Amino acid sequence: MKKILTILDNIEEFINKRDLTEIEADNIYVELYAMLERLRNGNYKYTDFVNRNKYDIYRRTREFFIYFKSYYNLASTISKVLETFDLKNYPHIIDLCPGWAPKLEIALKQLDYTGEVTVIDYSNEATNELTDFIQLFKPEFSVNIINKNIYDLHNTNASLVVANHIIDDLLINEYCILHEKNLVDIYTTETVFLETIQRIPEEINIIEFIKKTVLTLDKYISNNGYLIISQYGSLTDKNLGISNWVKLITDAFQQVIQSLKEIGYKDHSQYHSAELNKYKERYFNSNNIFILRKNESTN
Repeated sequence: MKKILTILDNIEEFINKRDLTEIEADNIYVELYAMLERLRNGNYKYTDFVNRNKYDIYRRTREFFIYFKSYYNLASTISKVLETFDLKNYPHIIDLCPGWAPKLEIALKQLDYTGEVTVIDYSNEATNELTDFIQLFKPEFSVNIINKNIYDLHNTNASLVVANHIIDDLLINEYCILHEKNLVDIYTTETVFLETIQRIPEEINIIEFIKKTVLTLDKYISNNGYLIISQYGSLTDKNLGISNWVKLITDAFQQVIQSLKEIGYKDHSQYHSAELNKYKERYFNSNNIFILRKNESTN
């Protein structure tokens, strides 16, 4: 405890002596506020926040394992839903905005899928990392990468489309386009990420975002095809204690689901995810995922 108080005294002394610029003050505030939120939420009790300039093999290995185990549990949860489909009838699956980690692809590997997966993600950096990750487990299925904003690509569709945890990513991407920022910079710098999610509710029209997202998702799904869409609290959300952001995303997710139903999508979740809560190692519950079917008459 003493060494913590000493470093806090040193920080206070340094700040009092220095004439901070506005950006310095803002960055320090965001970082200290994040630390306070971690303390309030008890995050330091079970999560490692490693100083990136510190050489510590044990803690880095442990941190890697925490994230890898998280990805594996998430993939296993998704596979519990996918196994309710006869995947032989779905030779082409679309994975929308997966980011760096191949959660769907690990799930498909667990189920011995042998078709084709089209990955659509705006970030070239993310898909490069995802491709490297996929090569580690050498799946039997082929992977086609398309580096496009999903709102700009409308000539690709499939009878099974997976949109896993994409609402937050799409909102952040909207912010990046508005401010001409790099998406990777947002996700790789904690202070920038926290500042971004604070500004999004003020700068992005959520209603228009939902309308655009619903129309875009619809274009990727073939007639009588299925959309598997999920949103849940991630490890990052839990670590940073960003409850207001989580609520915003959850509300937007529910509105997207409702809007899809209003244009004719039928909720088939009970046939594919009802048993999910019985799975002990599940990453999320059945109320965090919807399986919607597009009817031929849906426009």
